Amino acid sequence: VTVAVVVLFDLIILIAWVVVAPLQYIRTNVSTTLNEATGVMTVETAGSCQGSPNDVSMWAFLAPIIIIHVASMIVTNVILFKVKGISDRYQEQKYVALASIYICELVLLGLPILIAVQEAGEARYFVIAGVIFLTDTGVLALIFLPKVRYAKVGLPEGLTVIESFRIKRPSRRDRSVAVSSVEEIRRRASVTSNRKLAPLASNRNLTS
Repeated sequence: VTVAVVVLFDLIILIAWVVVAPLQYIRTNVSTTLNEATGVMTVETAGSCQGSPNDVSMWAFLAPIIIIHVASMIVTNVILFKVKGISDRYQEQKYVALASIYICELVLLGLPILIAVQEAGEARYFVIAGVIFLTDTGVLALIFLPKVRYAKVGLPEGLTVIESFRIKRPSRRDRSVAVSSVEEIRRRASVTSNRKLAPLASNRNLTS
């Protein structure tokens, strides 16, 4: 339902954009060259999509779309963080977080490059295509490759589906706590053993 609402909002904004301030393809003359020897005139033109001539800025439509998608990403990560105790096999908190970080890195790297090559059409096209390709393939890989791996490996041996829900790889903190707990148990056992052996040693000394 949430996804449908987000898509519906996107659709409404895009339809309003097309109706109120549609993009227009405008071609302008760049230069005109006349070859006096042949009498051939060469006209160089350049075309691009530009905003509507009215006073409505495209950011009036882009800004809500960006806000909706960023808010959706934040809400998704918050919801998945609440179920992080479930096994990675059945929830995607780690992989969605990695995908979000991956997208942010691409945006942070792609925008400066895109601004730098704004005047070069071929370079701008290459950067935009590269960012779109890396974003889509990276997100799809982070979402689906773990599923493929878990489906191929199968359930841990001797466990049912219900039992595997709570299996998670222990973190470094959990491992360190476990090690310290074991060491504490060994220390207490050693102290207890020494206390039990102390009276026996004193009795032997008295007997001798």
